[in-house]
Amino acid sequence: MKAHILATISAAALLAGCTTTVEDPAMNSTAAYAPAIPEGTGYYASASTLPVHAPDFTKISEEDYLPAFE
Repeated sequence: MKAHILATISAAALLAGCTTTVEDPAMNSTAAYAPAIPEGTGYYASASTLPVHAPDFTKISEEDYLPAFE
C-alpha cells in the first residue's frame, strides 16, 4: 500500500515538473500568420436538403475530385 502511494506521488511530481510557464511574446502575437481561406465552390459548397445536410453522393462524379488531386 505504501509503495502504491509513493509511486502515485512520484508520478504526480514528475508530471508537475513537465509543465512550462515561459512567456514567449511571439506566441502571444495577435498578428500571427493566418492564410486566407478561399470561398467554397462546387458541389460540396451548395446547400443540401438531405438529413444532417449530407451531400448527395449520387450526384458526385470523378471530375469533382480531380482538382483536389491536382
